Amino acid sequence: IANAAKEIADYFNTLEQQVGASNIKEELIEWSDFLKEKANIVKLCVSSTSNAFVLFETLNDRGLKTSQADLVKNYLFGKSDERLSEAQRHWSSMRGAVESIGDENDITMEFLRSVCCVMSGITRERDVMDRVESYANSKNEAIKILVSFDELSRDYAAILNPDHPKWNDYD
Repeated sequence: IANAAKEIADYFNTLEQQVGASNIKEELIEWSDFLKEKANIVKLCVSSTSNAFVLFETLNDRGLKTSQADLVKNYLFGKSDERLSEAQRHWSSMRGAVESIGDENDITMEFLRSVCCVMSGITRERDVMDRVESYANSKNEAIKILVSFDELSRDYAAILNPDHPKWNDYD
């Protein structure tokens, strides 16, 4: 939400530079009218979080790549309740380790799939969300899986990077 607010503020600052300070009020009124009269908000209810991913992929007409990893993150953050800051810390640490070796969303999802394979056998990418939901039914389980992600991410990064500092202690 903070990022969205910043982008909106940046947009209006750029708009003001384009139309001038004397015309910005008129532009803002047009924006307000558009939101009130022409914009639509749709609430879609789905039976599971994994169905939300499929639904968004189906309805995504903006060409943005949907990240199943973000759905996993949001699910775990929602479960972590008042331990959200702890959950965020573990997720950020995991993402930092994993992203050090590749494209952020693709490599993060491959990491999550690999962890699910280790925990419960062969897992397809589309089944990762279901596996995470089955592991993390409570706040404590959500934190526990985030701690596991955090710990395993360093080894995963080291396996994929022969120059990783983890290998410095070996001949």
